[in-house]
Amino acid sequence: MRKILLLILLSPIVAMSQPLGNYELSIQNDAGDWLPFRIAFIEKSNQKVLQIINAQETIELTPFSVQHDSAYFHFINYNAEIVFTNLNSDVLNGYWINHESTIARKREFIASKLPASKSSTQNTSQDFAGKWKVTVQLPDRSYNAIFQFEQNNNKLTGTMRTKSGDYRYLEGEVHDNKFYVSTFMGNSIFQISGTLEQGRLIGNMLTTNSSTTKFVAERDAKFELPALDMITKKKNNLQFNLNLKDENGELQNFSNLTKDKVTIVTIFGTWCPNCVDEIDYFQLLQQKFPNLQIIAVAFEYADSEAEQQRRVQGFKNRKQIKTQFLIGGKVSKDNVNSKFPMIDFSGIYPSSFLIDKKGKIKEIHTGFNGPATGILFEKYKEELEAEIGKLMKGK
Repeated sequence: MRKILLLILLSPIVAMSQPLGNYELSIQNDAGDWLPFRIAFIEKSNQKVLQIINAQETIELTPFSVQHDSAYFHFINYNAEIVFTNLNSDVLNGYWINHESTIARKREFIASKLPASKSSTQNTSQDFAGKWKVTVQLPDRSYNAIFQFEQNNNKLTGTMRTKSGDYRYLEGEVHDNKFYVSTFMGNSIFQISGTLEQGRLIGNMLTTNSSTTKFVAERDAKFELPALDMITKKKNNLQFNLNLKDENGELQNFSNLTKDKVTIVTIFGTWCPNCVDEIDYFQLLQQKFPNLQIIAVAFEYADSEAEQQRRVQGFKNRKQIKTQFLIGGKVSKDNVNSKFPMIDFSGIYPSSFLIDKKGKIKEIHTGFNGPATGILFEKYKEELEAEIGKLMKGK
């Protein structure tokens, strides 16, 4: 899904010394847990390329720069980087840093080269495949989710779905009655781990900051979450009044941007993986419907307007996209509600609105089931594109 456009400053000597092959890379979170992911180094167009592998998704990075024995890889979707401090060993060290996290800190990693036998599947008697109804247990509340797993011997892949969307591509392994699946997106890490006990999955969800979220899951092929187009409802018939500055500090007139155009407005954040997936799809959508207007209203964790603008500028420049962005301000439910008074904002990013040429809201879509959800993503695209086609014809 992601396309890489980076400046390559790789010296031939370092490139030749960098080992090829598959590695298990583990990053340490705040709780001291080491969360494993799969990476590989391959040779491509006479360059050594880093691959971050999340099941069916492969993120390819070429070094932004090489200094002494360190290679710096910058991500495109996020203002983050991963740095290898030694390149000529079967055990690699370094750090990963998300520059726009609340506390930007270097997180150590260690990457060990996998033997050939580790790259192939191994037999196991435990079956984790299928659809699971999940109860996620937080200190003050609980909520439902869905695990959708596929298994090939001891290799486990799939995704986790909540009412706000999916947790992207998850990949991991089964060992006896224990399992883990994880994903590394560039700005965040996420892992589900646990055990199969008497037909139930019991375990923890681990993130960059925490390992305290617990869950219990039971097989349930019929369980469904609320449809994403049924979560957010209109409160009134107020029109959009999004006369906001763009990422360059220039005030934009919403009426002028949307006059006589079918428009999609989305509540967005550069920090939000589902938002990034949605924007990637919207780029393809705009190619299919050149007269479609897409406006992303960005809400950021930064306090100052200047920093909010900088983050959106960086996002657009890294991805080389021309989507119209407006700066909504700081992430806050009250702030979003003040900009979108026609709805009761649920706190879910992204939330998008399909608007006809007269400015009337035709659909509200809360969250985003992206490519990792397979048939759900295809169904969403089919239905949305059919509705856009009708609105383009004035129906």
